[in-house]
Amino acid sequence: MKVHFKAATCIASLAIATAAYANDTNGSTSAAAIAPQDDAASGDIIVTAQRREESLQKTALAIEVLSGEALQSGGVKQFTDLTSMIPGVQVGSGGPAAQVYIRGVGDFGATAVSNPAVAFNVDGVYAARPQSVGGQFFDLARVEVLKGPQGTLYGRNASGGAINLIPNRPKLNQFGGDVQLSVQNYDGYSSEGALNIPLVDDVAALRFSYQVVTRDGYLSDGTNDDKHQSARLQLLVKPSDDVSVLLWGNYTHLGGKGMGQALLDPYGNPSQNRPPVSQTLGGYDAWTSITGSQANYLIGLANARYTSLLGPLPTGVNYLNPLTSAGIYQDIDMWSIHSEIAIKLGGVNLTIIPAYQKAILDYSIVPTFLAYTSKAPGYGTENSKTFSLETRLDGELGGLNWVVGAFYYHESQNQPSTASAGYLLNNFHSGRQTTEALAAFGQATYSVTDAIRLTGGLRYTDEKKDLTGSLHGIYYSSTCMTGSLYCHVQDYGGSTSVQRVDWKAGLEVDVADKSMAYLTVSTGFKSGGPQLADAAPYRPERLLAYELGLKNEFFGNKLQVNLEAFYWDYQDHQEQIIDFDDAGVVGPLIRNAGKAKSYGGAATIMFRPTRSDRFNFAVEYNETKYSSFIYRTPSRFLAPGSLGCAVTTPVPGISEVDCSGFQLAHAPKWSGSAGYTHSFHLANGATVDAAPNLSFASSRWISTSFIPNARDAGYVLLNADLTYSAPSNWSVSAFMRNITNNAVYPAGIPSPYVAGLIGANLSPPRTYGVRLNVKF
Repeated sequence: MKVHFKAATCIASLAIATAAYANDTNGSTSAAAIAPQDDAASGDIIVTAQRREESLQKTALAIEVLSGEALQSGGVKQFTDLTSMIPGVQVGSGGPAAQVYIRGVGDFGATAVSNPAVAFNVDGVYAARPQSVGGQFFDLARVEVLKGPQGTLYGRNASGGAINLIPNRPKLNQFGGDVQLSVQNYDGYSSEGALNIPLVDDVAALRFSYQVVTRDGYLSDGTNDDKHQSARLQLLVKPSDDVSVLLWGNYTHLGGKGMGQALLDPYGNPSQNRPPVSQTLGGYDAWTSITGSQANYLIGLANARYTSLLGPLPTGVNYLNPLTSAGIYQDIDMWSIHSEIAIKLGGVNLTIIPAYQKAILDYSIVPTFLAYTSKAPGYGTENSKTFSLETRLDGELGGLNWVVGAFYYHESQNQPSTASAGYLLNNFHSGRQTTEALAAFGQATYSVTDAIRLTGGLRYTDEKKDLTGSLHGIYYSSTCMTGSLYCHVQDYGGSTSVQRVDWKAGLEVDVADKSMAYLTVSTGFKSGGPQLADAAPYRPERLLAYELGLKNEFFGNKLQVNLEAFYWDYQDHQEQIIDFDDAGVVGPLIRNAGKAKSYGGAATIMFRPTRSDRFNFAVEYNETKYSSFIYRTPSRFLAPGSLGCAVTTPVPGISEVDCSGFQLAHAPKWSGSAGYTHSFHLANGATVDAAPNLSFASSRWISTSFIPNARDAGYVLLNADLTYSAPSNWSVSAFMRNITNNAVYPAGIPSPYVAGLIGANLSPPRTYGVRLNVKF
């Protein structure tokens, strides 16, 4: 059945492409559309990061842009593939949820109520859940990565930045499309394509696109696979030059086992005073999962410790159950529909974007310290329903370029979830949370002179969250020791309300004809909220950022040099830890642990000396430090060597942990990329493009345990592509990524129960394959 599915997918894709090619008698796509442009200078890249179209080189932001072609050649199929492509960005996952960090600011929560610090937006619509961006990396015009707080135009949960996925839109009066097929190791096959159909001349067009990916897992238990199917349908109607309506629908299914975790060698922690686990047990390498015998050996040692510390348990009951890969799966369905109504009202443009999103998440993962599944017996699966509406007015008046708007957001979540680790943690939650947010915003840029511009912006947000739920467990009390499946432990819930004003101020100066300097000060916040426990709500995170930038074009835009310096002040940092709630129940809680700072500089250089040669280089230096990072946790979970921070016991049974002074997790001091593309122009009109490239990052903490094996040593990834582009409208590429097969760990979760045990996200190993592109 598996082989039949792959074969059917490939045959269907080829059939579509062949039929379309046969009908394309006019040859509407020429070799120039595939080969590099004849002009040695690079053209302007147009972005919409500030809610208006403008040149990337005229945008006073720290912004990186990946074109659709770069995403395809880089093999980007999921959000986790972005880690090695953009300096300063680290992407991990907690099961199916993206966990994105920009310069150390992000979220690594493992519960449905935690909030991202980097806002994902797909076609201008805020993605309600971090899972919502899975399977969306196809038929894209570009991806915009905005670094730093975007509180004015993007609002809540954009304190670290924003990532905008911009799909290709329907084009009037054009019939065409493309199909891509690829085959790679790990039994990987993928097919994606797009078809643009004009319906009524100058009035209406339809665009359909899809992606199907199936690939086996990289880890020893079969996790880190990719099996997803996505489809997108867009209808553009433009009845007049002043009115356009876009209708947009998307469906994605994520299947397979999903993201797993690799076992970081716990004996890399000197405090354990043991030889490496590979010498103790054998069979260990970088791709060993935490569900293997090595991790369970450590769990056995921990069980012995707890037995000696707390006493024996009834027969058949363990303090910690062994980890197993049996039953790991994901079965996730996501729907999204929205429209964009654009009306020109004289010199003012009106944009209205209503959107509805729905996600049904059924999955089981093993995030180091517990076996977690969203399906609680009799309570269904985790789901989310979201409605949002954004309305904007923008225009130009004299030297004033302005935009004002309003935003409404309502999300309803059901969160039935089980957590099973044995006697220490064995329960399920049945909770429901609603989030409602209203915002009004405005931003304007005024040209004081032809060379000097001032920018100011404000956003007022009123956000309310309501949470109600019940916690059920097995072993928390004597009434739960009877062997019944679950017994009631406690009800929890609460409401939080936040009124927040974010702002931005900026100065732009054209210091030369093709050089712009800018200075901005901006703020942003990540939402707080109620806890999945009887505990006080956690406060919003806040970030204040200063940015100084210089964007330059030289030699007719053959050379671009962009420079940036930044300083970020990070307050009320949220951290998920294991702690007692107010009722004495132990579980994961979100605490405001303190404050931090992040500062440094970045440089991006593009040089195209001839039409056949292109050089790209990007580097970022980021110095970070937790100025204050203090929290409390139950002493019985702090086994020797489980933390690298200072630990005291101010109250019997409670330990105070002080991690102040450490570098922020997920924030390498140095990161960057470099690439070179050379085009060989053949006599028959074809081209051959050779494109080696590399990315790198220095050592960094991948978790906030700060034990030695939680510090990744850094990496250099080498990649290469070789592409033959025919004079007609097809090309074929051979690719190899991570040529030296380095293990790259974007993030990790330490076990609070087993000293030194860390489960880590792991980027792909060496992959290679062939990719065919057909355009028509």
